[in-house]
Amino acid sequence: MRLILTLRHWQIFLLLWAFDFSIVGLLTLTQFDLPEILWNFIFGWIPLTVYPLLLGLGLHKHVVPAGEKTDRDFKTFIIFLCVWIVFFFGTEVLKSQLDFGEHLPDMPLRIVAAISLFVLFKFIQFPSRTINSIELKREAGFWEYIADSFRILCWPLGIWWIQPRINRINDKKMGMGREE
Repeated sequence: MRLILTLRHWQIFLLLWAFDFSIVGLLTLTQFDLPEILWNFIFGWIPLTVYPLLLGLGLHKHVVPAGEKTDRDFKTFIIFLCVWIVFFFGTEVLKSQLDFGEHLPDMPLRIVAAISLFVLFKFIQFPSRTINSIELKREAGFWEYIADSFRILCWPLGIWWIQPRINRINDKKMGMGREE
């Protein structure tokens, strides 16, 4: 987890592209047809989940007004992670197992998609609120961290704005004083 705090934005970007190209290259060379559920897991779930999870786990101990509320927020973050996992894999399994024929049930899919998006956004709020709380040295309000939530959601482009701030936070906490 400490590694994600020390990597620079261009390093994370290159790691992401190397991961994507190696998987796609491997699939192309072997001519293996990846099932949709694995494709969505590799290129959807992993980027949307791993980066915010590592940020939340790495930064939560640096929040200045640490206390009962911080612990409760961290537990809520973990709960939303578990709910996000259940919703993602549950909908993927349902999509692969149920044959909808030519007519997809429009309303149930919209409801599940809306709930999944809400859970993902609540999951992403914790790292963005944590970043802003550390920078402000107080509890960040909703309007102060909402932009960072969207930046994290816009993976991989958001790392170009988020990661330099995380590096500055980590450098200050580690006493390196190194600025980018």
